[in-house]
Amino acid sequence: MNLKVWFQVLVVLAVVYACGNAADEAPEPPLDPDLGKSYFFLKEGKYREYNVLEIRYYAVDISDTFQYQLREEVGDPFTNNTGKTSYFINRYIRND
Repeated sequence: MNLKVWFQVLVVLAVVYACGNAADEAPEPPLDPDLGKSYFFLKEGKYREYNVLEIRYYAVDISDTFQYQLREEVGDPFTNNTGKTSYFINRYIRND
């Protein structure tokens, strides 16, 4: 019985030691330092087009299926409250 208690204490100490202290380590740099600017190319007039198959579920066994094309276009730039330049993204939809 005593050996079992010592083994459990040893396991708990090993787990605590393995966690370490996060203050001793340097923080990892962000993968995207531009905070998402690389997600969508932000040049006025650029666009992307998608073929969309959308299924809307209203209730159990009740749904509608829509198929259309979506175009997202970078619009006019403007300055936001923080002084940074932002862009409008215009979305256009057509059925065929």
